[in-house]
Amino acid sequence: MLRILFALCAFVALSSATQTRAPALETFLRAEARERDRDFGPKLIRSSPHEDLRRGLLRYRANWADLNGDGRKEAIVLIQSTDWCGTGGCQMYLLMPEGAGYRVVSVHTIVNMPVLLLETRTKGWRDIAVRSRFDAFTSHMARLRFDGDGYPSNPSVPPAVEIRNPKGRILLGADTPERILKYR
Repeated sequence: MLRILFALCAFVALSSATQTRAPALETFLRAEARERDRDFGPKLIRSSPHEDLRRGLLRYRANWADLNGDGRKEAIVLIQSTDWCGTGGCQMYLLMPEGAGYRVVSVHTIVNMPVLLLETRTKGWRDIAVRSRFDAFTSHMARLRFDGDGYPSNPSVPPAVEIRNPKGRILLGADTPERILKYR
């Protein structure tokens, strides 16, 4: 009985922590999407073939993990709206909690799932593995190592390195729920 009560309390605490992080994450993502809209301009948005862009929707998957060992969980976010993706993959953000919001640690291009949290560390931060595509037919898993300022932005070129059969916890995968944010 005690184990059931403990498990229930842990689940409520985890759910509560995720719920308190979600609004700050949505605030950050809303600001990023609106800045992108300003760059595109209303005419390009109206004529875009991307329905998500025209409707002001942002599709993403997110998870949290302590990457740097400070006891606070960073956000790992893969934006999957078609206007944020290309043939090689989509844009991923690694965000550090700061005050009531987030600060960008690094932004990554051409990322596909799965995204794995590896056991290894570089300069105090956990290494990450992502699937990256070179084209429609060729992909590999790439290890991203923290360099003191951030992680490599493009997982298809050095300093990212190919890694075969990486072992780690799946942060973002097919079982990670897709979220849809209406930002305008």
